[in-house]
Amino acid sequence: MSSQTCYPPGQLGKTVYIAAVILLLLSSLRAHGAKRVDREFEKSARFLSNPQCGWIAYNQNDSYSKRKKLSGEEKPFPFASVIYTRHPRRAWEGTGESFQNSRPVKMLESWMQHGRHVAFRIFASHMSHLPDDVANSITAIGPGGTRIPYWDPDYISDHRKLITYLGDKWADSPHLAFVDIGGVGKEGRWFFSRRKTYESAGLTNARYAKLVKKYVRMYENAFPDVQLFISYKCVTEAGNRADKIMALLKEHGIGVRDDSLGEWPYPRNRPPLREWPVPLFWRDVPVLFEINDKKGGGIYGWEQQGNTPEEILEWTLRMSKPSYINLGGTAEASAKACRDMPGFLLSKSPLLGYRFVLQRISYPASVEAGGKLRLRASWSNRGRAPCYRSYEMEVSLWDEDGQRAAVMYAEPRSPTTEWQPLEEVTTRVEVEVPREIAKGTYTVKLRLIRDRSASPAVAVETATKGEDEKGRFRAGKLNLR
Repeated sequence: MSSQTCYPPGQLGKTVYIAAVILLLLSSLRAHGAKRVDREFEKSARFLSNPQCGWIAYNQNDSYSKRKKLSGEEKPFPFASVIYTRHPRRAWEGTGESFQNSRPVKMLESWMQHGRHVAFRIFASHMSHLPDDVANSITAIGPGGTRIPYWDPDYISDHRKLITYLGDKWADSPHLAFVDIGGVGKEGRWFFSRRKTYESAGLTNARYAKLVKKYVRMYENAFPDVQLFISYKCVTEAGNRADKIMALLKEHGIGVRDDSLGEWPYPRNRPPLREWPVPLFWRDVPVLFEINDKKGGGIYGWEQQGNTPEEILEWTLRMSKPSYINLGGTAEASAKACRDMPGFLLSKSPLLGYRFVLQRISYPASVEAGGKLRLRASWSNRGRAPCYRSYEMEVSLWDEDGQRAAVMYAEPRSPTTEWQPLEEVTTRVEVEVPREIAKGTYTVKLRLIRDRSASPAVAVETATKGEDEKGRFRAGKLNLR
């Protein structure tokens, strides 16, 4: 027996009409971008060379070309993210009124011209490290006039003049990784080997703390958007003002440089908290470890104490979560590390700083020209420290001929500074598609960039498979209507 549904008069036509409207709406939604494009990515084990973290090669005397020749025409310091140098104040004197022709400036420019990232520190340990006119204008302290009163107005004025020049020259350069605040103490370490000599000349903890603040302001004014570092000795030397200096560094995001790995070998049978709080700094600011000894041999100088370079570095990575480790106190030691320890440096590089992995991305398959393209991307930080810089996302559209049709930028709603180690974050970006772009089908690509103003823009290297030669990842197609 068959059954039949009965409708009140006029109801059948109304039902059919509603169904047709629903079908039309669904069809319209599908045609206008309700469908989404989703793509997943895989992580890679590739070696990354982001200048905000990694191995540092120390280099003082050689230009890029000379170092390349010494390396047998191979890339010098192949595992180094940053080429780092320090020079006494006198070495920065150029010809006439300019610092342009000084050896440090020419050397750093040589490395930058070959696409390498650099950092520097200026120091003055005694009067012979100063230009004659500066040395003659200040009243020295200590036996034989060898100790510099770093609070002398003429000394500070001269240092500011040089820093201002270098800031005007390089503050916007994508190849300047960081600047080390020097100028005070032995080799810019902010440490006075004979403290009583300085105290007899008027140095107090309060005056020392003011000196730190003065130099921090000086360098921030010259390099407003550049990562700054300062020796951790500026904390220990401040005595009862140490807490205020620590607060100052964290407030201003000044990284700490710890010389000699916390005076290796550190007593391993007690927690290094009160005596050596540097391992705790990584939560707020980047940490740079320098490895050196009295002979300047870097990690190789310590072999005489029965410790291999690998043992020292393993110990360091257990004790802290550094962003940088300096491979040696000389160019020879850094070159030796790159030559003799490639396997170790490759395997341990993921333990320095941040390491981003793009996991998946999703966006509407269709948008209107002049409309908003909203993307959702999932990332993870597989490193051991945060990223202390905020990076932009670049979204670009490419036509069927492989030509770039549009490029757009946006800050992720969850900034990269909040991508904590070993955590996954899903962040959203929203970009406006240019109204003048022609309708059609385009390929969507994206990448993180360090500096939009650079020409061309520089990508943040990620541990993700599938990027092109410029660090872009293909997400999928987009219908522009």
